[in-house]
Amino acid sequence: MQGIGETPQQAEKPNGRLLLSVAEVASALSVSTRTVWRLAKAGHLPQPVQIGRSARWRAAWVEQFVAGLEPGAVMEVNHD
Repeated sequence: MQGIGETPQQAEKPNGRLLLSVAEVASALSVSTRTVWRLAKAGHLPQPVQIGRSARWRAAWVEQFVAGLEPGAVMEVNHD
């Protein structure tokens, strides 16, 4: 649903945002923030863009990641 002042593209994004913090990505994927960093390090998620000292992922990248998951998929991530 499109809110007041939002473009149709923004209304489709989580919280109407185009860029997501690590906490927002973790929440969207129901994993910890550490797992988000592990997925990015392993190449399953793209590396975030840096804006100042903040890391942000495009909402579209997260959506593509989820859309590409196969039923029963298992992703290996290094737990160091």
